[in-house]
Amino acid sequence: MPISPSRVRAAALVALLAAGGSCGADRVPAPSPVDTPPPTGSPVDTMAVVAVRIGPSTLTAEVASTAAQRARGLMGRQRLSDSAGMLFVFGRDGQLGFWMKDTPIDLSIAFLDADRRILNIEQMDRFDDRTTHYSAGPARYALEVNRGWFAARGIGVGDLVEFTLPTGLRIDP
Repeated sequence: MPISPSRVRAAALVALLAAGGSCGADRVPAPSPVDTPPPTGSPVDTMAVVAVRIGPSTLTAEVASTAAQRARGLMGRQRLSDSAGMLFVFGRDGQLGFWMKDTPIDLSIAFLDADRRILNIEQMDRFDDRTTHYSAGPARYALEVNRGWFAARGIGVGDLVEFTLPTGLRIDP
């Protein structure tokens, strides 16, 4: 019996989410650096927050380290402060793929290797659920910020991204 196209699409979505794709633990309560927090009661309503430094530039990033947090990402957020972002953390290196389903903010994403060096930066259009943006090589982290944030600061491929993850942070594969 042939497999229907809708089942193929559903299987592809499940595979993408299982691999860590998104637009999106032991949680440390902290104020959200974004203007529109996730819905109260969701598994991602309280996320760890870390300071991120790239050269002289700094921002505050929520940490998405569980499968649920990464799948949700910035979906539904109406605004993101200019000094804020979301850091996606994975338990192992791999080719990462992100899309913009239900994400109303244009974003830039930097894919980082295990040494926290930028592999590539992609520009992502709001609500674009047809394009998947991939890491240029094996990546362990991804950092989403407002579109143009990296370019405005002269940040590019090979730059080192510095941050300290909270002790005891749960990191799903």
